[in-house]
Amino acid sequence: MITIPEMPNVGEMLKNYIKTNRKYKSGIANWLGVKRSSVNKYVGRRDMKISTLWRLCHVLKYNFFADLGAQLPAEFTPVAENPLQTRIAELEKQKSDLELQVKTLEKAIELMGRK
Repeated sequence: MITIPEMPNVGEMLKNYIKTNRKYKSGIANWLGVKRSSVNKYVGRRDMKISTLWRLCHVLKYNFFADLGAQLPAEFTPVAENPLQTRIAELEKQKSDLELQVKTLEKAIELMGRK
């Protein structure tokens, strides 16, 4: 059985964002077209629908999905999307190319020394 870590508290993330950025829940509610009590429910819950979080991202112009993704292990991100893994792959290729060049130069020097 796989052990899955506890899910981040999305409501707490939203609550912290609202407090840190001095946003009004009533304003957020107006932008979303919901009652203020709905926004109060969002910050009080551990999780929420993706569609709600998507709308909150657009209304607040903040990427909560990136915050959630940052809490996942690095190996969950495909190499093409992880800039560090992409850079490592590039450097590994450069290393291989340089090792080949060194061997070629060593062979050339060896051949020149025989003459």
